[in-house]
Amino acid sequence: MHMDPAMPHVVGITLLILLVALVLKILKQPHVVAYLIAGMALGLWGWL
Repeated sequence: MHMDPAMPHVVGITLLILLVALVLKILKQPHVVAYLIAGMALGLWGWL
């Protein structure tokens, strides 16, 4: 079975967004903040 080369990146980005959202939900912050933090992290480090 062949896997698309971009799939690990998509999964990694999704997991990062969910992890940051979970942490900020515990801290009672809005989800928009989680998306901004994840976007800044991905922007600094590229595609993980």
